[in-house]
Amino acid sequence: MENQIEEQVFNNKNLLNYSFANSYESCQFTNCNFSTGNLKGILFIDCEFEECDLSNVNLDHTSFQNCNFKACKMMGLLFNNCEPFAFSISVNQCILNHSSFFGMKLNKTLFQHSKLMEVDFSSAY
Repeated sequence: MENQIEEQVFNNKNLLNYSFANSYESCQFTNCNFSTGNLKGILFIDCEFEECDLSNVNLDHTSFQNCNFKACKMMGLLFNNCEPFAFSISVNQCILNHSSFFGMKLNKTLFQHSKLMEVDFSSAY
């Protein structure tokens, strides 16, 4: 497993059984399938996710710092299990149904034109 990957493009990849690096910086993921995979402990900085399926992915101790999600399927995600330090995401035209942001600091989070049915924002600020 590589330690850090920078400025790489991942296109049309099935990443379900992919061996992830520890961190990704300025990477672009387009039409990738992460569904039911494990992103535990991975750091994403300035990454773009477009038309990806991240449904039911394990986000334990995952870090998202200034990451953008566009037209992604992101159902059943427990963002409250992510690392809170510098958590910053932008969500545009995504499906986030049945996800949780319980207790999260969301002042740097942007939601636009997205479906957010049965999403838990309890104690979020």
